[in-house]
Amino acid sequence: MLFIIVHDKIVNVKALVGSSVRDALPDEFPFIAAIVNDIPNFEYDKDLICTGVLANRQSVITTAHCLEQDFEYNIKLIIGSNDLLSLSQYHIAFWLSYNQWAQYSRIHVTFSTNDICVLRLTSHVHRTIQPAVIAYETYNQFNGQNIVLAGWGQINNTTFPRILQTSPATVLSNENCLARVNQLVSGQFIVDGNIFCSAGNPFTYVMLGDNGGPVVYRNRVIGINMGTCPHYENHQLHANKVNIHINLYVYQHFLRIALQ
Repeated sequence: MLFIIVHDKIVNVKALVGSSVRDALPDEFPFIAAIVNDIPNFEYDKDLICTGVLANRQSVITTAHCLEQDFEYNIKLIIGSNDLLSLSQYHIAFWLSYNQWAQYSRIHVTFSTNDICVLRLTSHVHRTIQPAVIAYETYNQFNGQNIVLAGWGQINNTTFPRILQTSPATVLSNENCLARVNQLVSGQFIVDGNIFCSAGNPFTYVMLGDNGGPVVYRNRVIGINMGTCPHYENHQLHANKVNIHINLYVYQHFLRIALQ
């Protein structure tokens, strides 16, 4: 985690932004989940909340901050489609964050920010929907490697796409991540062990609509999107901005239990 960045410099804005972003193919991310407002007059360009990853036939992994807010409406999930107008919709029975689980289990919390949770659905998804392959890999296993990001939200012309967006990126070393951030903002930053950074070339930015969305490495999900650094309102399109992702390896004990 970038402790100062998480609390002061990461911004939650809307969507994948970048010149390498494209529409996802229909079956490219069968495990993708969109968390949206459940209202009669649903508008895909306004009612998206976050993205998630179907981890088994009844559970979705996403960021905790997506649900730690007061909602004006009920929420639902669109799963197994890259189209926000899909009728493949499901509802939440309950959700459990890492911090809730740690407190209940009386487990010492190592990191100050643990932005991850598991949603349990009221029913199993359709048998044709394929959950993600979750990989608990250490940072050293994918440092410097190419990854793929996905999510919905605002694109280059400030519109909000109906179709899932995806883009390649590369995992940065901690030193490279800090060097890029320090060129844009001043401060003492630390990259803690529960997150990692990435960047695209050309640039790709992860934003609020993508939070909770998958970080895919060799066809397996190794992390979820958390935000960008520095603040979106500063250096909006600067090439040195970095994406911040949660490393699922750090939370494997929680996930193995929560996904049972």
